[in-house]
Amino acid sequence: MTMEQLKELKVGDMCTIIRGHDAGRLCEVAYIEGESVLVRSADGKRFSSLTQYGRLRLTSWRELKLAE
Repeated sequence: MTMEQLKELKVGDMCTIIRGHDAGRLCEVAYIEGESVLVRSADGKRFSSLTQYGRLRLTSWRELKLAE
């Protein structure tokens, strides 16, 4: 994702994670704060990253791309 795409990103937009254990997973934007994005699992399954929330993941805009 580019910085221009981040500025246009809205809650509810669909994205794909491009790095890490969850690479290729479809997700929905739940919250945006600065350059951090909170995403929700689109399929309702837990993310592979170890967090207490499981279905939510806080990530960087550099680890996302807009879903096609």
